[in-house]
Amino acid sequence: EANAFEQADWLVFICEEQRDFMIQQYLAYFGKISREKLLAKSRIVPLNYVPEWNILKPGKAAPHDGSFTLSHFGRVYGLRIIREFIFAVQQFTEKHPSVPLRIEQYGEFRPADSRLIRQLHLESCFHIFPKIPYEDCIQKMISTDAVLLFDTILPEDQIQPYLPSKIVEYSLLQKNVLGITTSRSPSYRIMRQSNAIVCRYDRSDILAGLERLIIQRQPSLIQYAYTNEEAVQPLMEIVSPAE
Repeated sequence: EANAFEQADWLVFICEEQRDFMIQQYLAYFGKISREKLLAKSRIVPLNYVPEWNILKPGKAAPHDGSFTLSHFGRVYGLRIIREFIFAVQQFTEKHPSVPLRIEQYGEFRPADSRLIRQLHLESCFHIFPKIPYEDCIQKMISTDAVLLFDTILPEDQIQPYLPSKIVEYSLLQKNVLGITTSRSPSYRIMRQSNAIVCRYDRSDILAGLERLIIQRQPSLIQYAYTNEEAVQPLMEIVSPAE
């Protein structure tokens, strides 16, 4: 990677945080090229999609028994940590006992989190299912009340460089989202710019987010959708510079 940084004519990243993190790491261990020069040859090509291939269409939540359903699709593992979210759900159910809340998880789930759910007597809230096919996943996304974004959790004072593809999916679906991440992550920046509900990895902050979404019914839509043509414009400026 250091050789690539030094020898490449251009460096391409999918978000500003990834660029800043990679440059920070390079300068910490090598530093033959200055930050200014690395920034000058860096370009951002955001996550994007092909409109003709898009099967993610906005839809209304399906009728249900009156409970509010929050759904997460994908693995809960590694640095995708959700203990604070589980404690926030406990606080929400204690504070709002008359509001039925249902959390649906589709995919791998950490055994320690399952144990915590049982210890807190939240089995009636959390419903864990195996991974499902993508076509079924889309229908579940459409039918649920809101979707969850569990991001990679790093210390608050560190850049979190990972941008999940769910940002694009949820933007195309125009589905209400509750995001849980850290303040120096691309998800946090994008959701804040969209006026969507995004929480730091802190149970009090997550509780407040749950209340804004479920009690106050605040809209929480992500605005982030670049077509291929829009996304590759920075590359086009490199290969076909203006006269």
